[in-house]
Amino acid sequence: MRDRRFAAVLALLLAAAAGCGGGGINPPPIQMLVYVSGGTGLQFTLPDTADPACGSDGTGIQSPNADHQFPNRIFETPYLFMLNKIRQPVQVVIQASASNTAPIRVDTFLGENPQNAGIMIAPGDCQTILTSTALPLPTPSPGSGPQLQVEVCSPLDSMGNPDLTLPCVQPTPAAPGEPILPPNPDRQIAYFATVGDIKITYITNCILTSLLDACRSPTTIFFEQPQDLLAAILDVNSGQNPGPPAPTAEVRLELYQNGQRIETDNGTKPKVTSSF
Repeated sequence: MRDRRFAAVLALLLAAAAGCGGGGINPPPIQMLVYVSGGTGLQFTLPDTADPACGSDGTGIQSPNADHQFPNRIFETPYLFMLNKIRQPVQVVIQASASNTAPIRVDTFLGENPQNAGIMIAPGDCQTILTSTALPLPTPSPGSGPQLQVEVCSPLDSMGNPDLTLPCVQPTPAAPGEPILPPNPDRQIAYFATVGDIKITYITNCILTSLLDACRSPTTIFFEQPQDLLAAILDVNSGQNPGPPAPTAEVRLELYQNGQRIETDNGTKPKVTSSF
């Protein structure tokens, strides 16, 4: 199993070096990017309980082959979601915090082509964003395999100093009624991502016209129904100068399997893998 895992990771690295993915296999569905912006530090959630005020009975991020829920989690803008090998249509249920001082903005892209542009959500409001009204609403069927997600961050501590020992995802409250902690502030480090299984690789720079010049932390990455192995490899963009006290631009990479963190790596070229 160890040799098989190494061979698969090596194949993924070679695919990245060659600048192509999938080894000639017809690509499955598409990569989708969801970018939430509108300022720095505006808070939002992806409700995991259906609420008619959101305009649907959906929750989280759902599609015909995906059902991603985020209970007890608060996000802050700017934030990037990267959904690999996802089928259409996709619906995203998102609620802006009532304490925000400005609306949040949501943009979705299929590949790097705009799909839903500049959707504004006022403080306290909730909306369902659907990528296609020409297709029936998704009935999630994510399959029986492991649910894998990758978190990318470059956190700052309470004094504003970079600290890669801090988690990308805050711990779940220990008891009912305890407050849900917001994420740590992030340095928004730019990077290049390679994510894939044994059959297909997605190589992404996340350049979104007028919105995003590169993939940037913080990010949540999904790869739907991976086969045998998942590997995520990041390469921090050169030329960044975050400044003192940590002049090197580095990120923290976390791999979660069925909601449990199973691997972490830090640095300018971190990678995480899981075989199953």
